[in-house]
Amino acid sequence: MRVRIRRFSKLRLARGVPEAAQLLDAAKHYEPKRDDLGMPFAYPLIATMLLTGGRRDEVLGLEVDDVSLERKTVTFRPNRWRRLKTKRSHRVVPLWPQLERILRVYFPERERMVEARCSSLRSARGRRLC
Repeated sequence: MRVRIRRFSKLRLARGVPEAAQLLDAAKHYEPKRDDLGMPFAYPLIATMLLTGGRRDEVLGLEVDDVSLERKTVTFRPNRWRRLKTKRSHRVVPLWPQLERILRVYFPERERMVEARCSSLRSARGRRLC
């Protein structure tokens, strides 16, 4: 018997609203068995994918400036990290209230994680690299 394995990029994360809600809830309450397996950004990452319709690479390539809490928008555009799939992929989508609440909590946490990482990165002369 032959089993066909589909690539992750072709797999749909959720087929409908109930499954998307279950996935989001699972990501919110995820606790790794070991500390080194933690993924502190899983919940905001999955929420952004589900609530913007962004492709995996588009969401992974978002920068903080691509999210406007004031205008309540998320902008998918090419940047130094990645190109978009097509020219029409450059778009602005609404920032849903649920995603806004999630990101308002995530952004300060992200800033603390970046600061913690940067404080430990030093050049050969002892200067901070970030």
